[in-house]
Amino acid sequence: MALNKFIQYCHKAKKSSHRPKKPEKLGVDPFSGDHKDTQRFVHDVEIKLDYFRDSLVKEIDKVSLVIPLLRDTAKEWYNALDPHINKDVAKRRGIKFDSKNEL
Repeated sequence: MALNKFIQYCHKAKKSSHRPKKPEKLGVDPFSGDHKDTQRFVHDVEIKLDYFRDSLVKEIDKVSLVIPLLRDTAKEWYNALDPHINKDVAKRRGIKFDSKNEL
């Protein structure tokens, strides 16, 4: 009897469309732009993004978790790139946005 209830529970759980909640942080050590640390950072981020893949459906969900991990020259690089890939940021900074830019 208990086994039947357990089997029913497992079937319901499989059919559920419930996704894990999007994490607030990835729990990865920050990246300052040191080329000797790039492999570690990318590897750690890939592992975490893979772990949370069911809750990170949109690419922007992933980006929003990685940006806060950038420090020093890595953050400077991103800040210089951001208005060329984000129309809203370009507008706020008074920079002409080129949608055909292939950055």
